[in-house]
Amino acid sequence: MRVCLSEITWQAVAAIASLCAVIAALIPILREAQSQKARARSLRIRLYTKLVMFRPALPKIVHGGQAKYAEAILSKEEFVEAVRSVGAMMQKSYVLRPRE
Repeated sequence: MRVCLSEITWQAVAAIASLCAVIAALIPILREAQSQKARARSLRIRLYTKLVMFRPALPKIVHGGQAKYAEAILSKEEFVEAVRSVGAMMQKSYVLRPRE
């Protein structure tokens, strides 16, 4: 297939310009989608690390309705701070999809 510059019409130039404009308009949308996925991934990882820390501590802190901080892995202050940090992270949960 041989293309001669004299055969290119204004319609072809307009079509190419339109394609370039569409691609340029999609770039920020794609970057925002990637950024949102990265924020969601980061939030999931941070929540997971905090919740993993709670798992061995919860049964020892609350057993039978009584707090036993002496036997717990986390001190009372560390536990309260971890709960606060999870609460702060949950305020950013809008980046997660509903099924997450």
